[in-house]
This record gives sequence, C-alpha cells and structure tokens, in this order.
Amino acid sequence: MSHTVTHRTQRDIASGRIEGLEPVPLEDGLLAARPRSRGRFVSPEIPSPVPFDDLVASWNARLPKDAVLRMSGRVRVSGAWSPWFLLATATDALASPPPQENAFGKVDTDTLTLRRKADAFQYRVELEAGRRPAVLILAAVTVSDAAAPAEPPAFRPGPWVRELKLRPRSQFREPAEVQWDICSPTSLSMVLEFWGVKRPTLKVARSVEDATNGIFGNWPFNTAAAGAAGLEAWVGRLDSLSELQAEVAAGRPVVVSIGYGKGEMTGAPLHETRGHLVAVTGFTPEGGVVVLDPAAPYPASGRRVYDRRQFHAAWRVRKRGVAYLVGEPLTRRMTVGAPATDLRRKPKASRKPGPGDPDRLSQLLAGEGVTPLRVRGDWVEVLADEHPVADGDGWSGYRGWVRGADLYYREPSASDAVVASAVTTFTAEDGSMRLSMGSKLALLEERSEDVLVRRPDGRSGTVPLGDIRPLPAGRRPEAAARSIIIEKAGLLLGSVYVWGGRALVGPFPGVDCSGLSSLSYRVAGVEIPRDAAEQRQKSAPLEPSRLKPGDLIFLTRSARSGKVTHVMMYEGGDSLLESRQSAGKALRTTFTERFGQPLASMSDGALVSDLSDRKPRRRRIFFGTFFGRSSSSRAAERASRTSTESMSALGPSARPMSPAASARRRRVSAMDASESAAGT
Repeated sequence: MSHTVTHRTQRDIASGRIEGLEPVPLEDGLLAARPRSRGRFVSPEIPSPVPFDDLVASWNARLPKDAVLRMSGRVRVSGAWSPWFLLATATDALASPPPQENAFGKVDTDTLTLRRKADAFQYRVELEAGRRPAVLILAAVTVSDAAAPAEPPAFRPGPWVRELKLRPRSQFREPAEVQWDICSPTSLSMVLEFWGVKRPTLKVARSVEDATNGIFGNWPFNTAAAGAAGLEAWVGRLDSLSELQAEVAAGRPVVVSIGYGKGEMTGAPLHETRGHLVAVTGFTPEGGVVVLDPAAPYPASGRRVYDRRQFHAAWRVRKRGVAYLVGEPLTRRMTVGAPATDLRRKPKASRKPGPGDPDRLSQLLAGEGVTPLRVRGDWVEVLADEHPVADGDGWSGYRGWVRGADLYYREPSASDAVVASAVTTFTAEDGSMRLSMGSKLALLEERSEDVLVRRPDGRSGTVPLGDIRPLPAGRRPEAAARSIIIEKAGLLLGSVYVWGGRALVGPFPGVDCSGLSSLSYRVAGVEIPRDAAEQRQKSAPLEPSRLKPGDLIFLTRSARSGKVTHVMMYEGGDSLLESRQSAGKALRTTFTERFGQPLASMSDGALVSDLSDRKPRRRRIFFGTFFGRSSSSRAAERASRTSTESMSALGPSARPMSPAASARRRRVSAMDASESAAGT
C-alpha cells in the first residue's frame, strides 16, 4: 500500500514551521528566500494511513544558478523519531546524498529504505538564494510498503479507453555512451513535448543527471526537471491500475518504472530488466496497457500494448507503483480545508463585507471538492463539484473564485458521515476546528461519548457523538429521510439570512433560502442542487394536495418571469420553513400569512400575491418533490413543463426570436441567474 502527500497551497503547509522564508502568491509558488538569504520549511508531523518501509521525496522549484535547495526527511518508528536523512541537493546541478545509514534505515540514491515500518514522517526543505530569489513551488512525499495484490483490479471500460498522442522517441537514437542509461529522460521528454515543452532527449538527460553517480534515472531529479520547465510534477506511488487509468482519463500521460524477468513481458523490446521507465499513454478496450517504450530500436516501433496482468506484476508488484505525475500547474482537483469559504463572483475580497455581499455566489464547506480552472494571484477560479448547476449543455459545478489559502491540493477524501448539528467542534492533537452542518467526514470509530473521524487533510480527531450522522450507502426510507430534513431545517431557524450562505461557521454564518434546503437534505443523505432554480428543475412537479413534509415550494421572480428565485420547505399543515431576505433570517411562517390564502386553495403554477415585502408582488408558485420517482423521469417531466411555462409566462404574443433577440434573452437570463444565486 502507498500514500502520497503533495503540498502546494498555504493551507497545505499551515501547520508547518517557516523560518526565514516568505509566502508567495499561489500563482507563483509556495515559499521564497529573498536574495542573499537562507531559510527553511519544516513540515508538520504527518501520520500515514498505512505503515511504510520506504520514502521518496520530490519538489518543484525555481532555482537560479547560485541558489541551493536541500530536501531531508525523517520517520517515526514505534514512537521514536529518526535523525534527519538528507535526500537530495539541487544547485545548478542535481546530486544525490552521500551514503547514510543508521538503526532506522539507509538512503539509497533517491529512496529512504527503512529497517522497520514507520507510521509517520516529516520533511524539511532548506533554501539558499544568491543574487535572485529562490522559490519553492511544491513539495511531495510518497511512502509505501511491499504489500500488493497478486492480481490487478478487474477491467471495466471507461474514459481511460483512449490513447494520448505522444511523439515516440527511442533512447537508442542517442549517443552510444548514454543510450543504455536514459530510459527515464527519454520517457520524460515524450511527456514534456506532449505538454508543449519540446526539447532534445539528450538535453533533458543532461538536466536530470545525478552529479554524485552519473545516473539519469533518479526519480525526483526527473520530476524536478519537469517542474523547472514550467510544469508540475512529483514522484508518486499509485496503488493500482485503476489510479493509473484515472490519470489517463484526465488526459495526463504517466511515466512509470517496471521490472521483469525473461518471458514476463510479452512484446517488450528488452528481454528482462531490474528497472526500466516507459510512458503510459492509454488503455485498450480489453484492458491492455498502451505504452511508448523508449527501448524500442526506432521511434516508430515504440508503441507497445502490454498484457494487463504482466504489467501489474512488473509495475505495481515489483516497483511499488512508481509514477512521475506530470501535468499543467494547479489543474488537479482540490479540497476545501477551511471550515467554510466563499465562492465569489470575482477574484477579490469584498470592500464592504457583510451578510448581503452580492459577490458571494455560495459557500463551500470543509471537505468539498473543487476543480480548478485558472489561478490569479492568491485566488483560484473553480467549479464547485458538489454544487451542480445547469449550464445549457447539461450539469456542471458552480463556477466562481475561491481563496487559494482555503484549499488543500489533494483529491477529496472518501466520506461516510456528515455533521448533523448546526455547529460542532472537531478536536485533534494540533487544535480544534468548528464545522458547520453539512460538512462531510470519514467515520473511523464510534465511542461512548464521541466519534473518531478523519478530516480532509488526513488528520484524525473527535466530534461529540450526537453531532454526526452516518451517511447511508443508498437512500434512506422516505419517511425517515423526511423526518430528518424537517428536524435539521428546524435547527436553522433564527439563522441570519446570508446572501449565498450555506454555512453556520465563518465570519458571516447563515443561510439563504436554498442553503437551508440543501443542507437539510444533505444530512438526510439526499443531495440536491445548490440554487432554487436548479432545485426546481431537478425535482418532480406535484399538486399541492400531495405535499408531504420536506417537499419544496418555489416562487418565480415575478408574474411574467419563468425564473425561480426563491424556495421554501413544507413543514406540514399550512406551515412553511424558509430563509427570507426581507426578514433577515430563517423563520417559520404559513401559506395564509405569506400569501393571504391557505395551501388548500392553491395549484401548481398559479399566480399568488407575495405579502412578505412592504409592497406585495405577484409571483408564480410551484411545488416539487425529490421523493417517489427517479431523477431522470423528474428531469424529463420538469423540462417539458418548464418549456410550456416559459412560453405562457411571456403571453400570447410569444414568437420564435431573432438571433439578436436571442442574445438579449441570454443576457437577461444571466442576470436572472445572478439574482437567484441567493434567492429572495
């Protein structure tokens, strides 16, 4: 088993110790040493979810010729910490460390090999700058043990059945004195060119050469060279072919190390090898692994398809899944690490922060995943993966800007529990954190008074027993789910109305109308869209006589508008729960109080008078449920009705629009979407 930690954001290193270095904007890197200065970063003690007996550290940095970087590591075995092991030195040349060996283990070129298994590690990066600043961009550590399944995971077709287009190269087209030794830089040069960095193979080889022993296959030196070329790269150990498939599906070719004996890799240009690096470019429909093998005598003969079982044995079993993970900077999924953070319209903080800030599109909770799109300074434009919105071509994540310091550079971890109280406190050895209702966690152990859980950065701690609820593997029985939804919505009553709000922690805790409904549903194990308009679009329409507690009631912006801008929750009888902007809080009301007529007199799509503002206004009312039918049938029925309703709302004069009118309508729709981000 293996575990890899990558530090790329200020949130990633917040628990570490910085001495003499300065944080830099996320767009530029992580930490910098000023000219003619030195400093270091010492990571926190990082527990590993699996015991390990080897460690490989890697980095990306911008190092002028007169700068120096040293990376060291240490491990914890049976409660005792080892001395620091120097793992690498980088100047204008790269050098593996001199031999180091003690009771804990030894350093072998690029790998710290342990005598006994460890359960935690730390790394240290020292930077010395010359005339210009030296910048650490990224640090990574991967740990593993020898445990590996004898067979690969069963293959199932998916988006990894593809072949990325790399230009093949052969190491045997290079000078004779190096051609047997440069499989790693040859494979790396193919991947670099795929990402737009075209360099001669020999030049790449010289840039990764180990000054200590003259080899070209030092793993961290190869990824450091990719980082110096403007890409992002680190050494990882992948646990299975499934993880390798995910890289290919994401459009990223991977350099891997393999080892095999005679007759153990059918079709390979080498009969046997203790260690050889190839570029994985795809998978066949049958599960075969498509590679460009640099040991082929000619570039045109480099494409090979290796048997899945043979490749698994050569890569995952013999080489512990070693991989160079290379790609464009800051494009992998990230995880919210702050208790809550704003998803904003623009990459800047508000000049007038407050509950009514119109540039707050939504709020993201600890543990939620985002897909980064671009970086500007310390801000990241993202798609909020757990906030689906309709974008014209289907559904995608809510788009907006998030502070980079609130994000971890890691995939969201699996979760099976959710905070069910309005607010809870997560307590760990290194401190505590307040978490909002709806925050997801991994459940580790239920004890007499508390629950041991794991938070997004992998650290474990406790929350009070009554504040967390396990998430069901499937959907709960309808009656139980409805009961939970009403109970949790009731906990939000009295909360401040916050534009775009869906968090009970942070500088402006509170909820908007759709925040109240989405959080309540999440605790019940039912995920619904973030905004009122999408909640209506995804729900199934129903007549008010069929309403049950937990069903939703939607209001359009006006009598003539088809755009839903507000959602309320049915509590039973004539009662409603809602977060109302005009009231400034979440409250309980009735149909009669809000509309001057009881529920029994209403129908789906009817005009009603909204009496909640000083000046009553006419709006259309709709009713929806997330229970009783599949999402596909709900969406189809709702789409059909929405089309009809949109035409009727425009009146009898509605006609097909000209291109210019269509453009104007799109602009109006965009404004509607802006106004409905929080609801009214």
